[in-house]
Amino acid sequence: MPPIRLVALDIDGTLLNSRDELTPAVAAAVRAAVERGVVVVLATGRWYASARRLAGRLGVRAPIISHSGARVTRQEGEEDLLYLGLPLEPAREIVAFMDERRMLVNLTVGAYTFTRGRPGLDPTRLPPDLRVEEVHLPFVTAPPISALVFDRQGIVDIRERFGERYGGAIQFLVNRTSGTADHLTMQHPDTDKGRALELVLRALGIAPDEALAVGDAESDTAMFRVAGVSVAMGNANPSVQSHATATAPTNDEDGAAWALTTFLDGVR
Repeated sequence: MPPIRLVALDIDGTLLNSRDELTPAVAAAVRAAVERGVVVVLATGRWYASARRLAGRLGVRAPIISHSGARVTRQEGEEDLLYLGLPLEPAREIVAFMDERRMLVNLTVGAYTFTRGRPGLDPTRLPPDLRVEEVHLPFVTAPPISALVFDRQGIVDIRERFGERYGGAIQFLVNRTSGTADHLTMQHPDTDKGRALELVLRALGIAPDEALAVGDAESDTAMFRVAGVSVAMGNANPSVQSHATATAPTNDEDGAAWALTTFLDGVR
């Protein structure tokens, strides 16, 4: 096995614990990897600006895989290597439906992610790229890159109403992760963390067998198929763990730090 030159790290349920905290042990392990010259790539379902804030805290400068692989962006100059948007008119129809039902969603169009107000959410404490708007349709003037639906009944209603009609043009994926409740992600059908990781590896001239992928969700198994070494978190579902080379402790036990320390130091 060649030495690991690149690590692809999921964020929620992997880098962050169940309280959405970046622990000192995990932060130290990531910074140590960067200092020794390992390329660290954040690969997340979050929108780009959210992932970039965490990258800045960790000193990570490599391209970021966001929106579960629909977007790949070089941080320097914010150049997109990949940007897969939803078809505009079907997206507008679905957003109008979500507006009518006032579903709890995160809708990303361009540089902004839109959500709706809810108890405990203070708009003045949000980053500038996350906007609270009660009606989202007026902002869908360009193809959205993703829509995440956190409304349980909304997940059922959207799949029943639009799944068959637009199934060839939109990916309707129910995500089951260890850290959050089920949510529906609507993205371009070619969205895939594994393909995004392959793109980054080609751009950086790194072979797949020199890569380590760490994650906890079903979407992370696509990266597991690409990377030479893969680690599922201990809090991942057994089906996710079955696709990985190894299983780490949970995200509440600094499992990501264990994965980095174990495999970057060459221990098998």
